[in-house]
Amino acid sequence: LNAVTQSLLEEVLQDSVEVNKASSAQGVVMNIKTGEVLAMATQPGVNLNNMGRSNMERTNSLMRNRVVLAGFAPGHGFGIVTAAAALNNGVYDLDSSFECDGYMHIEGEHARVGQAHGQESLREALERGCESVLSRISGELGVNAMYEQFNNLGFGDSTGVGIAKEGKGSLLHSKYVSDLQIMQMGYG
Repeated sequence: LNAVTQSLLEEVLQDSVEVNKASSAQGVVMNIKTGEVLAMATQPGVNLNNMGRSNMERTNSLMRNRVVLAGFAPGHGFGIVTAAAALNNGVYDLDSSFECDGYMHIEGEHARVGQAHGQESLREALERGCESVLSRISGELGVNAMYEQFNNLGFGDSTGVGIAKEGKGSLLHSKYVSDLQIMQMGYG
């Protein structure tokens, strides 16, 4: 771990907990080229030298490395995976144009997923986290192409960075994924 990066991450997470009145926050900073973990932190932090032992359930909870042990949904950042799948399959490029009406369309049904942005490129859809466009792209690509991208990026596997008790990621088997689900996965 990098001491400066670790200290900054802990500070950011503590501020995040306070500002958002959250019960906890977790974070990891990695080298994007090597996958090396530069910092990993959970707030609230634990000082093992100054921890009460009266509530062992709370003590055990605080000592768990939630970054490694807990499961997290990917959130809106997952749109980059959808864009990568579209680019890798040669279906679209970053300048491809889309009409965003703020809805996800499937089998004649329409569900509001966000704000209407009008005409936008794939690049702009990524910048805005446009659920309408990202769901359309993942729906057009389909389960097989999206799952190929998930597998290529290592989703469902462990990271292999050597962290104790790290488990594999959880990814529903593709044969159980509906068209609606793959469209929802497209934007996280």
